[in-house]
Amino acid sequence: MNSPEVLIVTGMSGAGRSTAARALEDLGWFVIDNLPPSVLKSALNDVKLQGVASHIAVVVDVRGGKLFANLDKALAEVKQDKWQVRVLYLEASDVSLVRRFEG
Repeated sequence: MNSPEVLIVTGMSGAGRSTAARALEDLGWFVIDNLPPSVLKSALNDVKLQGVASHIAVVVDVRGGKLFANLDKALAEVKQDKWQVRVLYLEASDVSLVRRFEG
């Protein structure tokens, strides 16, 4: 059996985190938005135990300040539980961001 997979989706404001989350949901991923790192391990294990999904995406706004300061530690704990962890960092050009926020 393959290891369960968690994808951390983060990036610049306006770069498409919400769009990526919707696309992942359409592909059958279980998506959690703005989950504090302190409960990441518990939430992932709950989802795994309930058999809800083996592919989970967690959308993280790293500008969340102190709340997200322990993300590295939380990811290390998740890796110890045999989760396959990947990070998707979204960015966009200044021109694209300005166009997006003006529209």
